Amino acid sequence: MSESGSGPAEYTTRHSVEVAASADHIYEVIADAQSWPIIFPPTVHVRREPGPDGTESLDIWATAQDTVKTWRSRRELDARNHTVTFRQLVSAAPVASMSGTWRVDSTGDGTSTLTLDHRFSAVGDDPDSVAWIQRALDANSDAELAAVAATAVGRSDGSLVSLAFSDTVAIASPAQPIFDFLYRADLWPERLPHVSRVALSSVDDAQILEMDTVNSAGEAHTTRSYRVVTDRFELAYKQTVVPDGFLAHHGKWTLEENGDTTVATSHHHVQLDLERLRARLGATDREDVEQRVRAALGGNSVATLQAARAFTEAERSLA
Repeated sequence: MSESGSGPAEYTTRHSVEVAASADHIYEVIADAQSWPIIFPPTVHVRREPGPDGTESLDIWATAQDTVKTWRSRRELDARNHTVTFRQLVSAAPVASMSGTWRVDSTGDGTSTLTLDHRFSAVGDDPDSVAWIQRALDANSDAELAAVAATAVGRSDGSLVSLAFSDTVAIASPAQPIFDFLYRADLWPERLPHVSRVALSSVDDAQILEMDTVNSAGEAHTTRSYRVVTDRFELAYKQTVVPDGFLAHHGKWTLEENGDTTVATSHHHVQLDLERLRARLGATDREDVEQRVRAALGGNSVATLQAARAFTEAERSLA
């Protein structure tokens, strides 16, 4: 549907889904934007800045038809009415403007209707751009609605587990060489013993990293990730191919200089299929699953940071 006026034509879309969960549970998923990378398949990373009176600004990196786009949005959250309205402050071409609303309506008996509306215009009113945006909205909106529904239901019945943690290593080096070590993943097979193969390519301003690794438990995995530089010394990633039992994995590397030392931190945020992992790992309960996942992911990340420390400190001693 399109609307015309003095400016570019505006188009509207609506997507909705029935969800077997309460409006409160669904709204919590929508409101928690920093968890979107482990909920929405297209979302690579979100940076949140809280504002006054229930508002917030979001910088979002997301895939759209095999590209990575980034934009800034302003959101207004209304927990009482279970709505979140949004408007892009800075859009990425071919989008000229984009706004919309998430709305959750209770339908009784523990079920709800989740609706996602969009209003947009295209740069130059170009028909091909309008069609491209509509295709992207159809694909992403359907995926996002399905993901919100699955997450709300899974968190309600306990079948899904979200786990977030971080590990830190102090390195006697400026941040830039450490960041270069982390960014040059194509060199990891010769630098990291737990990495056996890497295929690294790029699209727009993002890296695409496919990698074969062995974790601390001796299990081999192939993963595929989008990686984006989100700040001067911050490298975020979203896995699109994950190990068995993982539903999503988002992480980032952050570096903070403190005098002659850099504090390097690896952050992980995962969503897990509890019963699948219990069966695969032979785990006894949820706590056991979480401990094993943390040990496996954290072990590889710490090994990477320790290798970065050995490499950069050795390079500095030779300078």
